[in-house]
Amino acid sequence: DAPIELIESAIERARSQAATSSEILSEELEFLDTSVLESEARVIAALRHEEAMTAIAATEEDEVERIEDLVARRLVSSELLTQSRRLYLQAVERLSNVQASRLAAEADRRGLVLERNQAARELALELQARLQELSQQAALLRVRIVLSEAQTPTLVLDQALADAPRIVIFRQANGQALEIDATPETLLLPGDVVSVTLAP
Repeated sequence: DAPIELIESAIERARSQAATSSEILSEELEFLDTSVLESEARVIAALRHEEAMTAIAATEEDEVERIEDLVARRLVSSELLTQSRRLYLQAVERLSNVQASRLAAEADRRGLVLERNQAARELALELQARLQELSQQAALLRVRIVLSEAQTPTLVLDQALADAPRIVIFRQANGQALEIDATPETLLLPGDVVSVTLAP
């Protein structure tokens, strides 16, 4: 029963660690998603502000044209035209500042989207690597359990070594299939296949 309990304990530990990694992933992505939504709201606000300032600048431009016509007909003084042009230039300057703010907000949003996507990829790869590591650890644990069950304390050392199970690791390296005689302490790599053959 002890080996079964060890395996179940290892599986439960792996599930707990995977769940913790998933929670971290979810929290990180939730934070970045919130940041992206906030940046989108800033972009929308900047666009609305730009629309309003564009309308004001257009109104001031129309007013300049109207006063120019009146000045040409000598119905108003040129001083009024100078004042109108000054107001128009101020409106254009404010519009330019608003447009710059909108462009900055859009750049900020693009940066946050890239950061969110990059974080999602990195955390997913980290989680995958962690799960693979746990799987390798579980495989090694199973090998050790098999060995512990196969050992007979009453045998002399030479006989015990002769009757010990044979552990073989099948591994792909540089496009070649390798067959490696191993011990319980041999490090397993991702993709390894372990074969344990008990002595007859």
